[in-house]
Amino acid sequence: KELESELARIIPDFSDPKFQSSRSDEELREVILKGGAGIGKSEAMPPWEGVLDEEQTKSMVKLLRGFERAKK
Repeated sequence: KELESELARIIPDFSDPKFQSSRSDEELREVILKGGAGIGKSEAMPPWEGVLDEEQTKSMVKLLRGFERAKK
């Protein structure tokens, strides 16, 4: 239960319309590439710069955006 609580605190609910509307595609791209620590957030999100190419990064943003639509 404690772990669930901690994860809920650091991992956003990607299906939440408030989360979706509060982040631009560029902000999502930045956290994907730089990781959480790279933007002053949790170190739980690793950086993917140099691992994902531009097309893969765009696909990740699209995937994150799809969580909101899937919830409806």
